[in-house]
Amino acid sequence: MGRVDFSRVLVLRTGSDFCRQPPGADVNRSLHASYPGYRAALEAAYRVGSPVVHELAGRWEKYRDAAP
Repeated sequence: MGRVDFSRVLVLRTGSDFCRQPPGADVNRSLHASYPGYRAALEAAYRVGSPVVHELAGRWEKYRDAAP
């Protein structure tokens, strides 16, 4: 639809578990399971993404017409 400027996309990847859910198990349920690294992965994504979002939102006049 022409609504996304792909030069402005930020992709954050983190890892929390290194296996897939068992055959027949619900994918959504496995996302909320207590994997040891789940909270650490969420924290990592927040720590990286949050400063970027705050910078862009706080200085939008600077970034509105030009990607950082």
